[in-house]
Amino acid sequence: MSQKRVLKADWAFTGTGADLIPQAAVALENDRITFVGPAAELSRSQLEGATVEELPGHTLLPGMLDGHTHLSFTAGRNHEEVVDEISRETDMQQVVRTAANAQKCLRAGLTTVRDLGGRRDVVPTVRDAINRGQIAGPRILSCNVPITVTGGHIHFVGWEANEEWELRKAVRTLIKQGADVIKICASGGNMTAESNPLMVQYSAQQLGVVVEEAHKLDTPVAAHAIPADSIRNCIAAGIDTIEHCVWLGPDGGYDYDAEAMATAVSKGLTVSITLAGVFRGYLTDLPGSELMREAMAITSKLLEEERVEMFRRIWQSGVNLIISSDAGVRYTPFDDFFVSLRSAVELLGIPTKDVLLMATRNPAQGLGVIDERGTLEAGKVADVIAVAGNPVADIKVMANVKLTILGGKVLFRDGMIHAPRTTALGVS
Repeated sequence: MSQKRVLKADWAFTGTGADLIPQAAVALENDRITFVGPAAELSRSQLEGATVEELPGHTLLPGMLDGHTHLSFTAGRNHEEVVDEISRETDMQQVVRTAANAQKCLRAGLTTVRDLGGRRDVVPTVRDAINRGQIAGPRILSCNVPITVTGGHIHFVGWEANEEWELRKAVRTLIKQGADVIKICASGGNMTAESNPLMVQYSAQQLGVVVEEAHKLDTPVAAHAIPADSIRNCIAAGIDTIEHCVWLGPDGGYDYDAEAMATAVSKGLTVSITLAGVFRGYLTDLPGSELMREAMAITSKLLEEERVEMFRRIWQSGVNLIISSDAGVRYTPFDDFFVSLRSAVELLGIPTKDVLLMATRNPAQGLGVIDERGTLEAGKVADVIAVAGNPVADIKVMANVKLTILGGKVLFRDGMIHAPRTTALGVS
């Protein structure tokens, strides 16, 4: 039997680039959107037999997408604490946490999250349980485990591969085991004590091998890249999404390369910047911001101009830019994705409309799901959220997610997770 629902709100942000729709309505039938527009233009057939929900003072948006999470991580007080906890736990303990973190994503208005590294099979186990309707959670795209060099960044949950034949085998095996995306650590990282975040881990040729093997099997590649040389290698290799993209030089300063970014634009690559962790220390009205500032030895209340300018230049380059959280690492919980959005608006000075696109349409494009998700349009999958207030006027209201609908089903409403319902007794 067809299930119809009509949501009416003061505004709708469609994610298409169009202006807010005032006095808006979004009509759903089963798992699809059938109408988006002014409520006055709803047809009789769209209203007939539908559950109509009035949401005064709210904005309807596409379900958001977070392109960089670690669902099995603890979001502890520092890197050492996070690594210690996940290293000591059993797989079963991590599966339970992963499921809990996935539900926190629903509270944040996230209907799709991409997991870029955890212990083998932990996140895919939760992904598959969600897909079977056994537990509530967002759609998960999982790399299963990241590829890194011996002793390299996040080696404690990684597949260590050094030679080209090892890289080819790693890619093909991970895809055989169900990976939705391949994650490779093109450089060292801050979380891993044994690695150097300014060190290149793979050459452009080695990264190209990974891209070649993954693309043969229609699988995208994401790469962790902090120093400038590793970013240049990623661009040369055609990495689909470049994570962090901090453009650090060998001396720890910024070494932004406009020519390389222009090449990334011409190749249609995506840059995923992760803002919530360190940046939250500069949003001084957030709970715990003082603890964060102390832990990170932040002495100024203003973000350094060089860092702001570097990220703004990435945005101004015209590359497909997405806002991600890196949730699970230090000081980065799963239920406050709004901190990443606030950071982009308040600290980087990017207009709110553009930032909202970086959490909806842009990641859908970068993650390869734009045909189904990322915008409110008739025919697309019914992933819809409602927030109290107008986020285009005030990005802070993105903290006020009141409703999360995934595939036409309400999974979160007013602080409560709604468990999936099976259609027959005995379904496990």
